[in-house]
Amino acid sequence: MVKPRKMVQRGEDITITCKAPYPNIQFTIYKDMKSLKDIDESPHVIPNAGENDVGQYMCSFRTKPGWKPQIQSDYSNPVTIQLQPEDLFSPSVSWVADVSDDKYVNIICQAPEKNPRMVSFYLFNSSKDIQEEILDVEESRVIFNISSRDHTQKKYYCSYAKRMGSNLAVSPISKPVVIWRVDYTTRNIIRLFISAVVLILLGFILVKHFQHFQETEEQPPRIPPARRTHTAKSDYTERMQILQNPCPESHY
Repeated sequence: MVKPRKMVQRGEDITITCKAPYPNIQFTIYKDMKSLKDIDESPHVIPNAGENDVGQYMCSFRTKPGWKPQIQSDYSNPVTIQLQPEDLFSPSVSWVADVSDDKYVNIICQAPEKNPRMVSFYLFNSSKDIQEEILDVEESRVIFNISSRDHTQKKYYCSYAKRMGSNLAVSPISKPVVIWRVDYTTRNIIRLFISAVVLILLGFILVKHFQHFQETEEQPPRIPPARRTHTAKSDYTERMQILQNPCPESHY
C-alpha cells in the first residue's frame, strides 16, 4: 500500500506499507525488480520524492533468521509511483452566504483547468482532513454547501484531482478561506437598503418643506391689486375735497 497516493507531488513523502499474516517477519522492498532495502518493520518512508523515486515497487517477506518454520513469500502485486505534472496549479477558494437558507454557506472551489475531464474536488477542514468530496465531474468549479452554524470562524482548504491514465493527479491545496458568521442574509441587506433610501427621501422632503416655510414667514403680506387701486382712489378723492372746500378762516 502506498500513501498519500500513487501519483505524488514533488517533495512529498511516500509511505510504502507491506503486510504479512505471520509474526517475526522481515520485509524486502524492491524497486524495478531490484532489492532496495530490508526492513524489520513496515512502513517504509521515502522522503522528499523526486525523479529518482519514480518506478515500480513490490514487497516480499521471509521469517527472521533463527525462527522456524522458515517462510519465503513471492513478490507482492506491483505498485507504480509517478510524479504528477508541475503545471497542476492549486485552485482558488471563496465563500458566500446561501441566499435560500441563511443557516448554510457555500464554499466555492475553482480549478484553473478550462476543459477538465473527470475531475474530483476535495474540501479540507482546519486539520487538513477531508471534510467533503465531489467525485468525477466535468466541471472546473464546484460548490460545497456546509452549515454556517457549525463551521463559522474556521479555516477551509480545497484541492482537485484529474485522472491521468489509471492514476489521479492531485493539485496542491489552496490557500485557506475563513468562514465568518453571517449576520445578514441578502434579503435583509436589500430591505435595509430600501429603508435607507426611503429615509433619505423623507429627509429631503422635510428640508424642502422647512425652507419653503421660512421663505413664507420672512416676506410681508401682499395686497391684492384691486384693493391697492381702491386705496389709491380714496386718498385722491379726500385730497380733492379738502382743496375744493377749504376750512373758513376764523375772524376776530
